[in-house]
Amino acid sequence: MNLEELNSLISYVKRKQPNGTPIARFIQESYKPDFEHERKLALFEGYLQTLEGYLEQEAQQAKDKIRQTEAKIDEEFEKLNQKVKAGLISSEPNVVDRHQEEILDQWRYELQYADYWSDTVDEFADTLRKSFFINLYGFWESQLFPLCKALEPYENMPKVENALDFGPAQAKEFLGKINVPLGGGTAWCTINNYRLLRNCLVHNNGDLERCGKKDRKNIESFLSKRPLLSIDKKGDIFLNTADVVLVRKEKVTFYRIQELRNMLSESGEICFKKGEVICLPESIGVFQEDFTFQKDNPNDSATLRTLEEKEQIIFRKGKTIICRIDEDDPVNLQEADAVIFQEGSNVIFRQGSIFRSMVVINKGFCEESLETFTQFFEDLQNALTQWALSQTES
Repeated sequence: MNLEELNSLISYVKRKQPNGTPIARFIQESYKPDFEHERKLALFEGYLQTLEGYLEQEAQQAKDKIRQTEAKIDEEFEKLNQKVKAGLISSEPNVVDRHQEEILDQWRYELQYADYWSDTVDEFADTLRKSFFINLYGFWESQLFPLCKALEPYENMPKVENALDFGPAQAKEFLGKINVPLGGGTAWCTINNYRLLRNCLVHNNGDLERCGKKDRKNIESFLSKRPLLSIDKKGDIFLNTADVVLVRKEKVTFYRIQELRNMLSESGEICFKKGEVICLPESIGVFQEDFTFQKDNPNDSATLRTLEEKEQIIFRKGKTIICRIDEDDPVNLQEADAVIFQEGSNVIFRQGSIFRSMVVINKGFCEESLETFTQFFEDLQNALTQWALSQTES
């Protein structure tokens, strides 16, 4: 709201309602000021409806493509079954399996592409919703400075000391003077959390790992109360029995069981070093000393330290550290090479070089945020109206 709009509002409030007749009310309404935020919010709402309509259409097409491809595969399987029943193809399991594999190979590319396209649509939906939210927040913040600048000349108002650094914290002083609701549960309080989310999206592309510890904790707390926001943990590896994590020359390397078998077949032995990790049935073992496993002379004399409940393994600068999990102070992967921990029944290996804890905006959050910003402007307009009345009486 700028100075012209503020003056229009004051002029509107100053006008007394004559008699309350229909004609009088019509005359009064003709002086009602037109606010930029009302027009812009209406445009945001229309754009959001178009955006979600487009995404829904694309998502449906992707789902239809997957269903069509799966239906074609089922149709080919049914044809194969008919040939087996008619004796045209042997019913031996290995023969049937080979024919089924040939069918899957024939349609594998189309099915993979359909899945890929579905994932692409989901990622693009997140991108568009983030763009909408960032622009909506930017519009809201752009309205604060002209409003406070318009209020500045009035009695008991603060001064705008620095226009370049003016933001929500400075605007809060002005809003408090005109009694805009600012406490817990208000639109302003929610938008203050939006600020942290917006900064994470703009400056860190939504990657929580790159946020400061305090901001990350606040954002995660806010996200936990918002089912329309989520965190996509990209890069986590779920370990299985006999998977290993080796530390060689300060580099952490992960191997699946088949890769270990190939290594054993080629060299005849695998040498484990102190501090390296192997996943055992229902537990995680850390080698307490160097150990060599030989193909022709296997033995189980390795000294292993089993990871206990609520413990984690941190790999940092070539060293293996076992410590308790501190939920209030999680491992900063910018300062560690990798970490292994249990989450429910899963054993997770997380590398700092590839792991990303990304904020995801799901369908419905943009509508929710638009309603919040709309509520703020309604709170602001009501407060300004009451404040303008007090100005006319003084």
